[in-house]
Amino acid sequence: MKIVKLIRTSLLLSLLLLSSFSFAQNTGTLTVGTDSQPREGKDFSITVAPSNPTITFGKVIIGYRLPNDEYLETEMRFEKGIWKYLITGDYAVPPRIEYYIVASLQDGNEATYPSENYRQNPAFLNISPKGLTDAITVMMGEDGSKSAPDDFMIMISYYTISDQIDVNSVKLSINGQDVTKESSVTADGLNFLPASPPKGKQSLSFEAKLLDGTTVGPLNWTVSVVSKDEAKAEEEAEQNYSLSGNVWDEYRYEKTSFRTKGVNRANASASGNIHWMTYNVNLYKTSEESKDKQTADRYTLKLGTEYLDLTVGDAYPAFSRLMMNGSRVRGIEANLKTDYINLDVAYGTLRRATDAKFDGMPIVIATMDSLAVETKISEGYIVITKNDATTTLRKLSSNGSYDRDLLSAKLSFGSKKQGFNWGLGFLRAIDDTTTNKYGDAPIANLVLSTDMQLRYDNGRFELYGDAAFSVNNSDILAKNETVEKEAKSSLGSSYDLINSILPISAGIGAPSKPNQILNYMAFMGGLKLNYWNNYFKAEYLRNGSTYKSEGLPFFQNDIQGFRINDRLRLFQNKLFFTAGYDLMFDNTDGNKDLELDVNGQKKTFDGTTTRNNIRTGVAIFPGANIPSLSFDYIRLTSLNEIPETENASQNNASNTFQISTNYGFSWLKGYHTVGLAFSMTDKKDLRDENIYLSQNALASTDQSIRSVVLSYGTTLGDDLSANLSYNNSASTYREVTIVGPTQGVSGYGADKETEVSFNIIEGSLGKSFFDNKLRAQARANATISDLNQYIFGGNAQYYFYSNFFTTSDVNFILNEGQDSDLMFTLRLQYVF
Repeated sequence: MKIVKLIRTSLLLSLLLLSSFSFAQNTGTLTVGTDSQPREGKDFSITVAPSNPTITFGKVIIGYRLPNDEYLETEMRFEKGIWKYLITGDYAVPPRIEYYIVASLQDGNEATYPSENYRQNPAFLNISPKGLTDAITVMMGEDGSKSAPDDFMIMISYYTISDQIDVNSVKLSINGQDVTKESSVTADGLNFLPASPPKGKQSLSFEAKLLDGTTVGPLNWTVSVVSKDEAKAEEEAEQNYSLSGNVWDEYRYEKTSFRTKGVNRANASASGNIHWMTYNVNLYKTSEESKDKQTADRYTLKLGTEYLDLTVGDAYPAFSRLMMNGSRVRGIEANLKTDYINLDVAYGTLRRATDAKFDGMPIVIATMDSLAVETKISEGYIVITKNDATTTLRKLSSNGSYDRDLLSAKLSFGSKKQGFNWGLGFLRAIDDTTTNKYGDAPIANLVLSTDMQLRYDNGRFELYGDAAFSVNNSDILAKNETVEKEAKSSLGSSYDLINSILPISAGIGAPSKPNQILNYMAFMGGLKLNYWNNYFKAEYLRNGSTYKSEGLPFFQNDIQGFRINDRLRLFQNKLFFTAGYDLMFDNTDGNKDLELDVNGQKKTFDGTTTRNNIRTGVAIFPGANIPSLSFDYIRLTSLNEIPETENASQNNASNTFQISTNYGFSWLKGYHTVGLAFSMTDKKDLRDENIYLSQNALASTDQSIRSVVLSYGTTLGDDLSANLSYNNSASTYREVTIVGPTQGVSGYGADKETEVSFNIIEGSLGKSFFDNKLRAQARANATISDLNQYIFGGNAQYYFYSNFFTTSDVNFILNEGQDSDLMFTLRLQYVF
């Protein structure tokens, strides 16, 4: 026994020194993954974490869409120590979902995934189509259910494939025993009512074959047969109340080249129902909470009924596509929902006030020495106090921020799911200038919106449209007597009311002429059709150059055009074709037009840039034991009429090819998955380089991007798993040494290609011990680039009980040319 224990201990220590990888993809700054394998119609979550544990994010935005469709952009939720967003089954549609990530770092910079051209060439996740097993539905005796002996019955439906199934091949087994002959089998389903009901836990298995010999299943699940009293108590409990959740507390130690600190984090979450009301509560508290930053804590309480939902704390209201859609609001959200009238209201703060930061000590100057005071102000000092004798100033290194209060509401009539629905909404966001003395320029934003939709046939037909108008004030404290007088003159007795809603100052931005109204508006409308295994969508949009809504985490101004996309599925969800076309224009307000002197005469050139986006793709999911394959082609072009002698000139085209394949197979008592993804983009500058390059010393836009990702994962039994991944990315651009006309010579010197690349190799090995009471994983990451980085780490979980366990995690980071970093986390968690 001592030898066995010694071997186990040695193996565990070895694991903690080995390399590791989770299926998440590492892009240098962001590690992006999913909590489960995306499958058609099933919810799953996209997760984001910093690749380097020393980095923290202030906010993370995700944009996602079906291929060639419009993006739905929203803030990700910070839950249980990671950024997470739930993709509902409505968007889990084969062949894939496309998405991008934008993370705001604490230092003010941004990290994106993909790292370049993320909106034009987004990342994607393949969605596995429904298999034949998904056509099997357990109507009674479902997985995990409990029933009394007299009520025990198994009812299975397969009516969606009734014309394909071989009824004679249908087989139902209970605890390994074939009970098909005791069952009633038809072309649509199977019913099993035992003559002598079993007792205790029952393991069931269903399988069949199609007329062409294809196997369906097996579908495995368990049920329990308990006493009448226990079954009744279970049923009453489920009807009256339910509770599940978890509580954890962790300590994190960080030692880096620029800091050493300890961080405490705690989280408690619970969900369930009390009679007819559902509830969901999440509380997250961290010692990283600081007054000079946006809040790191998260608090949410959500109560739901058939007709009314109420959220208190951190909410993410989604009322309309152009007004309020996914920005985090700390406050209250209420949703009244009926088939006749609906009311959505959100009230709270979009961001909180943070303290300003100062450099050095205050200085005191005689007030009468106005020149000295003005000199210091021009150097970045601000007045702290002032009296007749002295003026105290201090240098401001960074402004703070104000509380940004928000009130938004939408009233709509009709059902949101079926039939006609029409809504009216408004949003008001304004900075509370009493919450900070040294904040950035305080803003105000007012939005009025309307939308409609006509949906029939369970959403297979949908006609929709949205319109919104905004007025913005970029600095409500900017005083201008002329603006104020003109406003009072034109608004008359309404001035005080309007000024109380949206302060009128020199920072106001509103249309002064009828032909400017469209600049402050946004429109979109479209048609969706989903028939005969074909999804078609056509949409038109126009976003004015100055339209703005604080309720949108991301919005692209100054664009108009239309997009069309189509998706066709064939051969029982084994073959998918996608195609899309976008035609977009900017310069909606004409401000990009350029006036130039041509041969002594003034000539105006149209500054509108036309962008074409053509996208086609095919995906093949042949079934079990055969690799899946997808191929996409994307072409983007940008062209305007600005002469090639000017910086604003554009004439370029890019071609992108994407290929991916995945293969899962069983071998040596284990299940293995292999993946390959390849992407290649070539962007060419089509302008005459003899003009834009040699004569005017303008840079070339030629660029080439390559990416290859190889992945392998295996699970051997219930206690051993391993993963390995290799990611190679390279970006090549044209670098030219200019010898321009300013040097008296026309032409250019050295012309070469410069490449920026990185290679990431990741791996992991996991093993369970002591009947799965101890689970350990070791991992390693090597990023080879201009600055190499190596991360070695591991984690272990020990279960005191099935619902009470502790987790430890360690990361040792070797930074080339810098000191090493060390991270250690210890967590205690209870699940109920």
